[in-house]
This record gives sequence, structure tokens and C-alpha cells, in this order.
Amino acid sequence: MGGTGYAATKLSGSNIKAGTITGKQIKRHSLTTGKLSAKTIAQLRGGQGPAGPAGPAGPAGTAGPEGPRGPGFDAISTVKSDPIDLPVGQKIEAAEPCPAGTIVTGGGVSTTYPGTQVSVGASYPGGIDTWRAAVSNNSGMATTFAVYAVCVHPYKDGAPRPIALERP
Repeated sequence: MGGTGYAATKLSGSNIKAGTITGKQIKRHSLTTGKLSAKTIAQLRGGQGPAGPAGPAGPAGTAGPEGPRGPGFDAISTVKSDPIDLPVGQKIEAAEPCPAGTIVTGGGVSTTYPGTQVSVGASYPGGIDTWRAAVSNNSGMATTFAVYAVCVHPYKDGAPRPIALERP
């Protein structure tokens, strides 16, 4: 036996010196990953390529259960005081209460005097259910003012309660 027949039966990987067989000497598709070591396979991996285009959106999932209702309100109203007389040279403090069962969330004051000599010295919540104001008249004529309160009817535990928003 001589030549290629001898080489085919007597040569193995241990008889071949490292670096003596090149890619040109290996038949295409003759080496599979089953014939390579895990280390060699790991070295064959290239870098990650660019991201591909986004796929179509998937179907919408089912709606989750409704969460608990937080604190809030189920009715809002604005109440206004009757006109309050404000003589010349006077400062008057007044308050406007919210209806029973409601709380004040804001308020204000208005005057019938068109100039700047009537001034609002204070406008503030006077507790949980009242709006207060202090008005001074430094003009030459008597005037009036009114106090407003913005009131809400709160509910708790997600259960609105009926309320009449009329002043007694």
C-alpha cells in the first residue's frame, strides 16, 4: 500500500503538525460542528449585527381589574354671601360657610367699588368648611363686598353620598 491509501489509514490528527493543513486543502462542507471542539466553535462566532426592523404589534391583552376608587368628591358648588356693607374708613372681616357635609377648597372676595381704594387684606380658608376675607374701604364712598366659598362634597371608600347643596 502506498500514497493516499497509506495516508488514509495511518494518519490521524495526532500525526499532523499544527499549522500544516490550510483551508485550501480541506474539502468544502467536509467539516461539521460535530467534528470541531467547543472552543473552536466559540471562536467562529462573529460580532452581533445591527438590529432588524420591528415586527408587527401583538394582540392586546385582556383588561385588568378596576382598581379601588381613591378619595375624591362627587359634587362641587360655589356659595356667595349676601352683600356686606363696608362704610368709608372701615375694615370688616367676614366669612362664608360651606353647606353641611362639604369642605372648602377655595374662595375669594369681590367688591362693588370700581377703584383701588377698596382693598382685600386677607382671603383664606377659615377652617375645613369656611372661607374668610378682610376688606378695607379707604375710598370716599360706602360700598359692599361679598365672600365666596368653593365647596366639595367628599366621598370615602368609593361610595358617593347624596347631599343637598343649597344653603339653609
